[in-house]
Amino acid sequence: MAKLTQSNKPRTPRQAEPKATSSNYNVPLIVEQDEDGYIVSAPSLQGCYAQGDTYEEAMSNIIDVLKLHLADRIASGDPISLTKNISVTMMQIAA
Repeated sequence: MAKLTQSNKPRTPRQAEPKATSSNYNVPLIVEQDEDGYIVSAPSLQGCYAQGDTYEEAMSNIIDVLKLHLADRIASGDPISLTKNISVTMMQIAA
């Protein structure tokens, strides 16, 4: 089973580069907060997203989603291709 790790510390673009070994995957995540709670997505793994009322709940949920997704890909022999760099930018738009 793949072991996932998480960190609350911001990462520089060089540190954000995902690395995979035979059983460990560093998956870039985007965490958003809105009025209903938190939404977490893994843009390099299509369809992998989760939500929660708290940050902790959302992170716990995305770990479950990622473990299922990775286990399915491994079982079916599909390659696991992770994005090498993700950039998130805030932009103010006048409307």
